[in-house]
Amino acid sequence: MMKIYNFSENLVRCVEKWKTPPSLSEFEEKYYAPMGSLIEGAIGTAEEMHSLLPGLDWETYRERILKLDPAREEKRFRDNLASVENLFGFQLEGETVLFGSLEAMDGYARFDKGSHRVFLGIDESFDQGKYLDILEVHELTHVARESRPEVWTGWGFNPKMSHQEFTQNQPSIEHVFGEGFSCTVSELLVKSDQHWDYAYQSREGLFQVLTNGPSVDKVIHQNLGASVEQAHDGNWGMLYSPMSYQPRLPMFTHYVWGWKWTRQLLQDRGGDPKELVRVCSKEFFDHARNFKLGLLTG
Repeated sequence: MMKIYNFSENLVRCVEKWKTPPSLSEFEEKYYAPMGSLIEGAIGTAEEMHSLLPGLDWETYRERILKLDPAREEKRFRDNLASVENLFGFQLEGETVLFGSLEAMDGYARFDKGSHRVFLGIDESFDQGKYLDILEVHELTHVARESRPEVWTGWGFNPKMSHQEFTQNQPSIEHVFGEGFSCTVSELLVKSDQHWDYAYQSREGLFQVLTNGPSVDKVIHQNLGASVEQAHDGNWGMLYSPMSYQPRLPMFTHYVWGWKWTRQLLQDRGGDPKELVRVCSKEFFDHARNFKLGLLTG
């Protein structure tokens, strides 16, 4: 069972009191301290978070946050959690932190020793239509897949590896599959007219990626490696950089590629996400090498 820490009520309470940005000492005592032990290693210290305040239009931010309903946001998350668990047929384990990131981040599922702590900065997107639902399903799909031992034992990894080992050892194909699969499951479970949100793009950004499909194919195929034996040689981190593509393309370009690829893979494998969630991505290597975004029409 997933444990939920909902700090959004404290966010609203503090922002309601603070008509102007608080001092560091007050920020740390009233806002950061209750959740500090959960977020410091992944999100930052009190000083680091407080340093974000000058970048906010405080009056506008405060006006928005006072419209945030903590109970509604917890229900939203629980509903999305139930949706993902029903799809895959098992309960998710770990922890989720609902908090205000001061618009520094929206979602992050942090793997460590076979479990996850999911961070959701709901202050950034709680009022953006279906976007937060898409984000929550995306992160929960990471929890579902990355907690399956078979995903890692197929590569010869320890399913209880540390977070550092996870980031250092993960082959590019597993990263691309994991992000793409999370986008695809979000599309299955959250119906939205803004389909570009499934891959964290704007309308214009998605169009730009799709119209440069051959260029994207080249970069990703090279990063995957020429054979499954070379799958550990790629550097999936560079796929996030817009400068890795020619022409320069939006951040999360490889999410678009992964999304379209996993949609096709799911179709070719019979259409049941349960059949993919626990399969080592080594089995998908040839399919990925043969997939070309540039051949799609939309």
